[in-house]
Amino acid sequence: MPFRYLLISVLLLISSGCGGSPAKPSPVNTPESPGTPAPASSFSLTIDGLGSEEAIAAVSNVTVDASASTGAGLRYAIAFGDGETAATALARHVYQSPGPFTVTVTITDATGRETTSTRQLVVASPLGRWVHSGFIERRQEVEVRTLTLVSQTGTTLRGTLTRDGNRTIPVTATVSAERASAWS
Repeated sequence: MPFRYLLISVLLLISSGCGGSPAKPSPVNTPESPGTPAPASSFSLTIDGLGSEEAIAAVSNVTVDASASTGAGLRYAIAFGDGETAATALARHVYQSPGPFTVTVTITDATGRETTSTRQLVVASPLGRWVHSGFIERRQEVEVRTLTLVSQTGTTLRGTLTRDGNRTIPVTATVSAERASAWS
């Protein structure tokens, strides 16, 4: 019996750290939240539906698509960075002024867990010089046109159109996110 008692005492001392220090509990790997995985936020930005790389103020349609996000029972909050928001997975927005903006998408799942993703977007001013060239079939020649926009009031632009560097015409146009009106 004394041998058995000594063996149990030694085992207790070894397991308790040999000196009266309590044994440190071993780490236990427990999932953050049992059941469903945490939501994952993912979104794409498309400008004018054609893959443009730069949005134009008061003209371009910017589409935020967060439908690739994953999780159960998702709720969406999109902040466009200019004070406007949306609460859907797919939202379109037209920025009224130029500048850099941070687009933020926050995804919340059915259990209240959330995740956020952000992207930078630069919105350019439509003012400035725009050059376009194209082949004129009936004349069998290339024509170069320069549109110089000098002022914008809301969606109304004013400037001049120069054809082949010599004929200048004053222009006024009303633009929308879908298409520009005919120049007058």
